[in-house]
Amino acid sequence: MYRQYMHEKQVEGEWFLSRVYELPVVNSAVEQLTALYSGVKQHNRVFRFTLDTAEGGMHMVYQTAGPVLSKFDKPSKMLDIHVLVYLWSCCA
Repeated sequence: MYRQYMHEKQVEGEWFLSRVYELPVVNSAVEQLTALYSGVKQHNRVFRFTLDTAEGGMHMVYQTAGPVLSKFDKPSKMLDIHVLVYLWSCCA
C-alpha cells in the first residue's frame, strides 16, 4: 500500500515539474539566462577562462562523485517527492 502511494506521489511530482517547465514564462527565463551566461562568458578572455575553469571543476566533481552519489539517487528522489507534495499541498 505504501509503495503504491509513493509511486502515485512520484508520478504526481514528475507531472508537476514537467508542467512547470512547459510554462512559457519558465521556458523564456531559462532561454534568457542561457543567453546571458553565454554573453558573459564570451565577453572577454578572463570571464571565459574563469567560467571554463569552474565548469571543468564541476565536471570533474560530477565524474568523481557520480558513482557514489548514484547510490543515493532513490532516497533523494523520495525526499524530493515528499517536499513537492508538501509544497503542492501548502500552495493549493
